[in-house]
Amino acid sequence: ETHVLSESYRFAGTVDCIGWVSFNSSHRVKVLIDWKSSKSIFDHHFLQIAAYFFAYEEMTGDRLDGACVVRFRDGRSEHSCLQREDLERLFSVFLSALNIYRWKYE
Repeated sequence: ETHVLSESYRFAGTVDCIGWVSFNSSHRVKVLIDWKSSKSIFDHHFLQIAAYFFAYEEMTGDRLDGACVVRFRDGRSEHSCLQREDLERLFSVFLSALNIYRWKYE
């Protein structure tokens, strides 16, 4: 677990894990992983990992290949992983939501 901060966009959060995932036996990629215990993997989880993904890269200068949400509940697990291109689109949506939040509450 590590804290991330985007000074460029002024938000912060906590990343659960940075690790390597194999999508096939010969290709490993470095990903951000966020653990969840919710009833399902929800859309807002993807906005969150997109934000953390780019904040982590901004802070560390370390390039990641993707991000995964991994849900554990009632003895079962499921996961969903996204590649950089998907995370770029979701980050744009996150920034729009962040701007709306700031317009309303700041």
